[in-house]
Amino acid sequence: MRIVAIGEGNAQVIHKIDSDGNIQGIGVKIQTGESLIDALRRASKLNLLQTSQPLSEIPVNVVPPFEYSQRVYRPYRSLNLTNFPQYFCDADILSPPINAHAAINSARQIGTLISRLETIFDVIEPDERNVDSFGHEIRNLILVACTEVEAQAKGVLEANNVAPLRNNFSMRDYRKLLPVMLLDQYVVRMPYYPLLEARSPFANWQPYQESTGQWRTGLDWYDAYNSIKHDREGQFHESKLRHLINAVLACVVLLESQFGHNVPWTDSIQSRFNITSRPSLPLMCCEHDRSPVPNGTWTHVDFPF
Repeated sequence: MRIVAIGEGNAQVIHKIDSDGNIQGIGVKIQTGESLIDALRRASKLNLLQTSQPLSEIPVNVVPPFEYSQRVYRPYRSLNLTNFPQYFCDADILSPPINAHAAINSARQIGTLISRLETIFDVIEPDERNVDSFGHEIRNLILVACTEVEAQAKGVLEANNVAPLRNNFSMRDYRKLLPVMLLDQYVVRMPYYPLLEARSPFANWQPYQESTGQWRTGLDWYDAYNSIKHDREGQFHESKLRHLINAVLACVVLLESQFGHNVPWTDSIQSRFNITSRPSLPLMCCEHDRSPVPNGTWTHVDFPF
């Protein structure tokens, strides 16, 4: 169950969205200064939510219509105009614009990573019993995959005019993506390799410890990347297959979290992985109360990371 207020100002109308994505108007408008829950309580319509969840635990979104942020994916929903004739939505602009160049180049890079990973799988069987195997080609591909993670994360921040905390972007900056894009809630499987477990590459991402200067991220694969990049001879044993798999799947998660269903995957690439769990993201609206879309287009707004 999700509750959304659609519209602007005094024209915000409350809707509920069930677990199947069906949207239904509740018939309550939010008055000036009211919260969404207060409006439902005033109208004695709390019972219409038909949920046993405590009110404090129900996700609430109030989203301006036709606003989007570059490279921060949000699902959007168009109302069924047969059932909701009071809304107008131009079918030609139901989807917000995307940076097609960035999306295509990132998808191509992931295709290259997967191809090289599968070459390694021809030598080392993709089985959980083998994921601690390490070697030179694994190390080399970890370096490429992790720099792709950094490139995508930097691209998101730069697209929203976010400056680095210091002279250059680092994982301290990139961690800003975690609570916004909910990266740690994605789980990915590689269906062609059933002896490999599902993975959540961004789980356990820890904040930078300012007091101790602790540089470790809590992401084993990324910490291994730093180790083998700066100390190949001393840390070569960290060039493990498990870290490579997680780094490649991290690229997959980052790309989907930027572009959602608009990712230009080729069939051959998309068949290599299956995202089995996704976060429940805030809804983005393409509805506008009783009026056409302002200026006939989506409005770009920098995300306030």
